[in-house]
Amino acid sequence: MALRRKTVPFQAWLPDRPVFGGMQSTEARNVVPAAQGYACLESPAYHGTALPSRAVDAISRKMADSSICRFVATAGDLYVNGGGGWTSLLSGSAVSENRRLCLYGDDVYCLYGTSLYRAVYSGGYNTQAAAVSAAPYASCMGVVKDFLVLGRLTGAPTSIRWSAIDDPTDWPTVGSDSAQYKMSDRQVFPVGGAVQAIVGGVGGLDGLIFQEEALTRMTFVGPPYIFQFDPVDRAMGTMAPLSPVVAGTMCYYLSSSGWKGTNGSTVTDAGRDRVDRWFFDNCAAERIGEVRGCYDRKRGLCIWSFPSKSCPENQFDSLLIYSSSEDRWTHALVSGELIFSDYASGISLDDLDSYSESVDALPFKSLDVSILKAGDNVLSLFGTSHQPGSFSGPALEAVVDTAETGGQHMMLHGIRPVVDRGDAECCAMFRDREADMPRPTPFSKQSRDGVCYQHRSAAYFSARVKVPAGSSWINGFGCELLYEEEGGL
Repeated sequence: MALRRKTVPFQAWLPDRPVFGGMQSTEARNVVPAAQGYACLESPAYHGTALPSRAVDAISRKMADSSICRFVATAGDLYVNGGGGWTSLLSGSAVSENRRLCLYGDDVYCLYGTSLYRAVYSGGYNTQAAAVSAAPYASCMGVVKDFLVLGRLTGAPTSIRWSAIDDPTDWPTVGSDSAQYKMSDRQVFPVGGAVQAIVGGVGGLDGLIFQEEALTRMTFVGPPYIFQFDPVDRAMGTMAPLSPVVAGTMCYYLSSSGWKGTNGSTVTDAGRDRVDRWFFDNCAAERIGEVRGCYDRKRGLCIWSFPSKSCPENQFDSLLIYSSSEDRWTHALVSGELIFSDYASGISLDDLDSYSESVDALPFKSLDVSILKAGDNVLSLFGTSHQPGSFSGPALEAVVDTAETGGQHMMLHGIRPVVDRGDAECCAMFRDREADMPRPTPFSKQSRDGVCYQHRSAAYFSARVKVPAGSSWINGFGCELLYEEEGGL
């Protein structure tokens, strides 16, 4: 029989669907969706001074002079880093380890337990954060239009309350003349459970209120009602308060039935029959509240960190990644305490000496990474040793499967990976019946002609490509199979 060639592309990763049909890849690990196929995911590179304890929440602000300030809340402190070391802005105990940070104008607001604090900018953040004494006790917050909105109020978990317009430090008594003049009020949601998250700026919307079992749109209408509240989903909200991620005109979040997306008017299934079952099978059920999302602005990716069933306490060890533009998912094995959207502060050549005296020993994959360019959008994290870092190291070891092909017995002779890394390895995933689970052959390296030679007879084949950790790659399209058809059934 003549040797045949067939190109089998990397398809969307859909672990919840059966393998048969050739329309999905069964594995896409440590990669990110690309326009065609997949691209590498860089490993964390740690740099800078470690915190004294675990990072709980963090935000980053780009200043008018293009310098970068990072604010990090730990269980016992609030820190700012403006390019040097960490400076304490607030320390002490609180009723819980709940920490929420947000920016309003130049100032930073922090829910420290259930108490609201303000770090004032006056040419720098040089003074201790002060309590906003008139603010109600709450567990979540967000900025909607020109108001700071607090939710899950102590003693009234199904309520929200918002500040005076354009003044988050002013919380006049609800119902008073002053409150009416300053457009400050509250809203009680009689159904839907406790308020979980408050999200502003989703497309052209003013805000979204996530409850345990409801989702509500919040629209500014002015006096006397101030805000109008319209139900978006009367049955499900979010079970993970830190999961909502805004990506353009959409907000993606984890509901009790899986991953959803909303534009504030309708709700769509982002993960049903795709990754929902895989996620719930792999995430520690009792730690769903630790699922945290952030947006990778540079690559347009929604990324959620979560703990697997074997993950140590107060850490995550897995990432779930979604590209809304490509409508495709991947996952990664990365450990840390916290991920967040950040800006690069930039590093001079002189500053590189603080990392290593040898260029070859630097923690970056090259000197052209985003973290070295001041003001560039980056995805940052805190590692398990409380040290800050970014995804700017060497590419992680990637494993991606092609779609399955076959139906008639064939003898596979080799696999040529269509990946722009010459050291990519391949193995064959094979089975003879649809009822069988695919089994792998040993991995083989590319020969001089770029073929990973394999010799296996089966009815159904897919190719698994392993790209070793190391230099970056941006094009992983699929594989070319070299085979002969065999006689018989």
